[in-house]
This record gives sequence, structure tokens and C-alpha cells, in this order.
Amino acid sequence: MRNMGGVKDRMRTTFWVYLIGAVALAGVPPLAGFWSKDEILAEANQLNVVVYVLLTIAAIFTAFYMTRQVLMVFFGQPRSLAAEHAQESPRLMTVPLMILAALSLFGGLLNLPFEGFHTFTKC
Repeated sequence: MRNMGGVKDRMRTTFWVYLIGAVALAGVPPLAGFWSKDEILAEANQLNVVVYVLLTIAAIFTAFYMTRQVLMVFFGQPRSLAAEHAQESPRLMTVPLMILAALSLFGGLLNLPFEGFHTFTKC
């Protein structure tokens, strides 16, 4: 990471899918990462307040280091010759990343409470 920097414009697809993954991992709603953290924190709050506080601190640290990582790798000036000449990865790499990013987006949206949806699922 310390040798990267400024690759956002040279690796646009990688930047966008990485940003979606980082935001999901940071636990921002309505992405999939929020719902997993939400459930874990809710259960920890019920069972043990100390564990809840520690997990909340860990979630804050995760959001911090993911933000730091995105800023260091994709923004600023290139800090090495490799970063200056970085190119987008081939589709063999970017297509699976796009699928994972889409799952982070739409998987999180599936957990949103839609009005009237629960009526159809009850038997």
C-alpha cells in the first residue's frame, strides 16, 4: 500500500468494485456488510455488554483502516514506478470482482424491510 497511490484513474473498474467492497466491509447500510455486523452487535448487546463494546470498537477500526486503504492506494500521487504505470486488470480478474460487488449491493438490499412483503411470506 505504501508503494501505491494515484491508481484510481488508471484502474477505474478495480477502484469502483474495491470501493463497494470497502464500504460494505466498513458496515455502511444498506450493503451486505452492515447486516452481518448489525446482527452480531445486536446479539452481543443482549448477551454481554463488554463484548458488545469491544466488537463496536473493532467495527470502528475496520471502517477506519478500509478508508485509509482506499485513500492510500487509489488517491494522491503515485509513490512508485509500478503505480505510475498501473493498468486495469484483465476481464478474467475484474468480472468476478464485479459479481462480488453486485452481491454486496443487492445482497444488502434484500434485507431491507419492504412494506407488505412479509404478508406474502406468511403461510
